[in-house]
Amino acid sequence: YSDFWVNLLKLPKNIVFQFLSIFTEYSTIDNEKFNEILNYMIIDGSDVMIVEYAIEGIKNKSEIAFNILQSLMGWVNLEPILESGVLDIIIQEIYNPDLTIEVINIISMLINGISSDDVSKIIQGIDIERVITVLRDADLSEVNNDSEEKCKRDINEALLCFGNLICKAGTRSEFSE
Repeated sequence: YSDFWVNLLKLPKNIVFQFLSIFTEYSTIDNEKFNEILNYMIIDGSDVMIVEYAIEGIKNKSEIAFNILQSLMGWVNLEPILESGVLDIIIQEIYNPDLTIEVINIISMLINGISSDDVSKIIQGIDIERVITVLRDADLSEVNNDSEEKCKRDINEALLCFGNLICKAGTRSEFSE
């Protein structure tokens, strides 16, 4: 098992991303056996290998890599993300309607690992009105009724999360009239 992750990451990218997508979905489930696997990954450093793989995917504009990174954020070491320079790429994608929610979630999880000044710099570099417009104008026409409700909940959660980011950055006063 010790070579599993090394060997997996050598496979074609589409296979690796599909596996990681499914695997990271399970990382959000509180399951004793799965938690044991996650703990072993932290011990042997394979969690960092997966984060670095997702970072490379983000640098290559892979949408699935954003989803994978978002799922990993709850239990992996955040240092590789903060040190890789990928944060600028992540922030640029906040205006991409297909990734806005994922980017907001990634940024909100990252802010716990950075200073308030850095959070302020991140928020000040974002066109807040544009993000709100992207979320407001989300095209839900191609989803079925069940998915539409989930999309609406995701959008509302993203708006709330984005509001919390703005408050943490101390830019709240810019919006009060």
